[in-house]
Amino acid sequence: MPRFFFNMPGQFEDPDGASYKDLDAARNEAITSGREMVSERIRQGALIGHDKIEIADENGTLLETIRLRDLIWMD
Repeated sequence: MPRFFFNMPGQFEDPDGASYKDLDAARNEAITSGREMVSERIRQGALIGHDKIEIADENGTLLETIRLRDLIWMD
């Protein structure tokens, strides 16, 4: 299985990564983790800001970027 790394620029670099079936599975994990971060920040009254999760492959190639603010559904 391919290994994916979840990085938050300026905050966290994933040193180990994790194995997922494919990019879709890695994306789903990043979205779930991102929503948990967003909900914790809301509970603390903190800003969501422009933070993002970057998904990279084993070569360090950026595959996808998920902005935390895009994980909030607002009407």
